Amino acid sequence: MINDKLQNVKKAQNHIYRATLDNYKMILRFTIPNLQNNKENILQSFRSMREQEFLFLGESFLNKKIDYCCPINNQSKRLPIITAYKELVEAIFNSA
Repeated sequence: MINDKLQNVKKAQNHIYRATLDNYKMILRFTIPNLQNNKENILQSFRSMREQEFLFLGESFLNKKIDYCCPINNQSKRLPIITAYKELVEAIFNSA
């Protein structure tokens, strides 16, 4: 019984993680085409992240890390996938 509840909590956490990730992607897909500044670097960073994410298809990427290249200063770092998307969204809104 307790194990079932813990499983349900874990599933709910995974759903929230996935929904958050999808939300970041939606913001990026609707925002990038309308950008005036640094559009190519941001698009290149987004494509790279999507390609790396694709490599994890079929497996849990909850704790997986990808290489994120900041489109503002071109510095690369290894981040959890959701953190990389969050930083890219923040870079867009901070450069606008």
